[in-house]
Amino acid sequence: MAALSSIAAAALLVVLVTRPLAPMSPPQPAPSVAAPLAPTLVASITPEGKGTPVTAIYDKNAGTIRLTEASLTSADHSAELWVIPADGTPHSLGVLRTQGATALTLRPENRQRIAAGAVLAVTVEPVGGSPSGLPTGPVVAKGVLSPV
Repeated sequence: MAALSSIAAAALLVVLVTRPLAPMSPPQPAPSVAAPLAPTLVASITPEGKGTPVTAIYDKNAGTIRLTEASLTSADHSAELWVIPADGTPHSLGVLRTQGATALTLRPENRQRIAAGAVLAVTVEPVGGSPSGLPTGPVVAKGVLSPV
């Protein structure tokens, strides 16, 4: 019995030593952690009196603000969008299109002014926008930016 056990152990040792190693699977990449998304801000810019609200969506990563179609002025004027941050000073973001949605790429200084609680306002300006860099016409719509 001892002789048979020794022969079996020797055979097992030969099999273990001479068999090829199993191929190793490639290392798995570490799970990636998604970068936190910058908060998206939205505002419902409500016309004074009657009219359809304009939805504004600010994408912080792209530095753009998109607005749904706005019929807030007559053809002989322009609707200009302003941001009014906590300090109360209006800053022009650009002129809205007369037809269809508007997309505006904001200058770096205006990107810093866009924050939750800031007011977006639309004024009636001469064609092409305010000549002075400050609002010259009446506010026809406004809304507050909120995070989503």
